[in-house]
Amino acid sequence: MPSKAVLTRDSGGDSAADDVLLRSPAVRQRYRCSDMWIHRRLKDASGFPRPIYIAGIRHWRLSDLLAWEAAQAEQPVPKPRILEHHDHALAALAQKRAERNPRLRKGAPTSPEI
Repeated sequence: MPSKAVLTRDSGGDSAADDVLLRSPAVRQRYRCSDMWIHRRLKDASGFPRPIYIAGIRHWRLSDLLAWEAAQAEQPVPKPRILEHHDHALAALAQKRAERNPRLRKGAPTSPEI
């Protein structure tokens, strides 16, 4: 007896009817994600496969998910944007601190004179 998460159909060929269908809980478990993550992937340009609906329940073809995973693996790893302007941000922060505290300016005495 198939589990609630996976439905299979075997007719002996490699057609879409032979594909394993995963319900939403199985997809969430596969990607260790929330339902909101799936919703966002369906709305953004990530190319996440569209589900098919059977009796109002979402199912994904395993072959579609595997193809999407392969496409994601081929994409270059994005560079973290936080590092693009890191040096500039540190310099700007040091400048702001120096403007607020005149003792931190270059050439200014660091200890008060008596």
